[in-house]
Amino acid sequence: MMKQGHYAAASPISLVWAWVLVLLFAVNIFIALACAGIVIWSSTWNDLDHPRFKGKMHPGAALIRGSGRIFYQLRTERDKVRSDVHRGPSHCIEWCVLVGVLFTVLLAFVPPLAPWSVWFGASIALGTFSHVLADSMTPSGVPLSAVYNALAYKEVWRRHALGWFSTDSGAEKFAAVPVLYLITTLIFLAMVGALNPIVHWLSGGLLS
Repeated sequence: MMKQGHYAAASPISLVWAWVLVLLFAVNIFIALACAGIVIWSSTWNDLDHPRFKGKMHPGAALIRGSGRIFYQLRTERDKVRSDVHRGPSHCIEWCVLVGVLFTVLLAFVPPLAPWSVWFGASIALGTFSHVLADSMTPSGVPLSAVYNALAYKEVWRRHALGWFSTDSGAEKFAAVPVLYLITTLIFLAMVGALNPIVHWLSGGLLS
């Protein structure tokens, strides 16, 4: 998926996450909304491993591409030797969790943010994982889970692909992205109670 596709994929997840934080964990609404924003913001971090960043002065890309090269050292005889790290380690759930934990620890040492470091770190993990889920729908696929692959296939970086649409295709731009934003809008309307009359009407019609 392209950047706008990942923003669209992360949007409904971010709203549900904010909803969960407020209702289940009694998190302040403004902090919950900040967490929703972090989910969307971090949803494109995984692609900083793209070859277009190679050789450029981009600290974030250097860190993510570097992490890819390090994690690629963990492989079995069945793993293909890949010269490019794109859609490699940064596109599996373990990487997303590690990034979330790392930011949780780092933010815990920043006094103004320390009280919410766990929620911010979890939001980053969720945002980067939304990227993994979105890219799994394309033909190129993603590793998804290095641990699962190693146990099930003896191939750490085996890719899994649903192949529903190609990156930057018409299906992504004119179908997937609009549908995802429609879902986001419906979730938002449900959160503010705007759909209650419709739900009551439908439930009344079904029960009558």
